[in-house]
Amino acid sequence: MEPSDIRVKLHASSLPENKHHIWSTYYCNFRCEIFDSEIWKWRELEDVLLPHGVLFTNKNAVVAGAVIYFLRNNNQVLGFHDETYTIFSLPEAVCNNGKYKNKQLLEYRGRLGLVCKAPEGYLELWIMEDYKNREWKRRQMLRINESVKDDLFPVAFFNADIALMKGFKRVGFYKFQDSNFNIVNLNIDPSEVFAFRSDPEPTNLNNRI
Repeated sequence: MEPSDIRVKLHASSLPENKHHIWSTYYCNFRCEIFDSEIWKWRELEDVLLPHGVLFTNKNAVVAGAVIYFLRNNNQVLGFHDETYTIFSLPEAVCNNGKYKNKQLLEYRGRLGLVCKAPEGYLELWIMEDYKNREWKRRQMLRINESVKDDLFPVAFFNADIALMKGFKRVGFYKFQDSNFNIVNLNIDPSEVFAFRSDPEPTNLNNRI
């Protein structure tokens, strides 16, 4: 395949300065824009109007299976694919129990995953097994050693037993099987951690790059 045959679309999301005020109640719209390498332009799509009181969490978006997922504060997920979006709920067991804490989306072996702290204190890892019917399956129940769990929480899984943990001014790989934790102390607090993937060579898109 020639570089000129590759079509790339970039997605940008933001909260515009202007807000919708409907019947004196505060609503917020989510602005979406698409960059298409075929026409080499940005296009603004129709805004996503969030219901009253519903906001996106302060977590980074997660990409799994060519879909961008955003977690909302009402136990729902917004999935953005190409130029359309869908909305679906977190696992029913999580939604119906208000004691689940620290909910966070992640990519797990190419699938959408959810990690959260159960009422009993351990971590649960849920995987979206059936995208068509929006069926979640609980894959793992993980316990973290008491000595390291104060401010640490998984942000990514290397495999079923090893997770990348993030805390205040520290990150590290934690092995659940033997509670082994390789920690790296930082000078600053990492607000977000995300995977970086790059092609080994630059790609020439229509002789522009």
